[in-house]
Amino acid sequence: MVLWHGFYPENSKTILKAIEYTKSVVTRHFENIKLEVEIIHHEEIDNEKNETIERLNDLSIFIKETTGKHKNTSSDFLRRTQNEIKSVLKTYLLIINNTLSKIDSPALLKEKMFVEEIINRVDYEKYDGRLYVEYIDIKYEREKHIFISYSTEDKELAGIVNKILVEKYGFKTFLAHETIEVSKYWREEILKHLEVCTGILAIVTDNFINSSWTHQEIGYGIGKGIPIFSLLYTYKKLGFLEAIQGITMNNYSIEDAMDFAYQYI
Repeated sequence: MVLWHGFYPENSKTILKAIEYTKSVVTRHFENIKLEVEIIHHEEIDNEKNETIERLNDLSIFIKETTGKHKNTSSDFLRRTQNEIKSVLKTYLLIINNTLSKIDSPALLKEKMFVEEIINRVDYEKYDGRLYVEYIDIKYEREKHIFISYSTEDKELAGIVNKILVEKYGFKTFLAHETIEVSKYWREEILKHLEVCTGILAIVTDNFINSSWTHQEIGYGIGKGIPIFSLLYTYKKLGFLEAIQGITMNNYSIEDAMDFAYQYI
């Protein structure tokens, strides 16, 4: 048996983030395949996707259990895990580099340097770390249509976020108080935009938590497998959002946070 020494918390945080980004890449990859094949093959594709996501979820659980702790593991398990970790870090690094090729972001550049530092700090030389690289479909980029989920009490904040998504990244967005015409039946409009969106950005405040509509929007997105990224202004009663990739806003400016969200949704 080999003694696994665990990770420093700051390393674990980055590895867990890399796992979530890799899951997003894997999901998008298989959804892109489904667009190009007959529906009869969709079940087989979904099964392969779910197996891959389950493996990544298992890795996430292992990282959380070993952070700052000692754990006895077999040498075979250790080798597999090290390769998995290097693979998600390399995938995350490719995503960051792809984003930095399009936008200038000091926050992402700092993140890139830290990911490279983790890879170089740990003995990963013997592993190729290419388990998930094939899932990055850089050539296949669908037009991004982002649904902004927020409480109407936070419409000024949502407006700032929307402006960054549109002006900096060129995304199409859906923002209820600006997008829905007064004469429209707004529930039907919200559902229509949820059905066509390629990602959901949740502005999680106390007002968001107290809104029944925002929870339904997130539930719909989870059920449909839509990538969801959260801007976390609170940690109260997050529910399903606890398992969704997000960023704590007391550590970042809105612009920096959106650079991270850009890669995920």
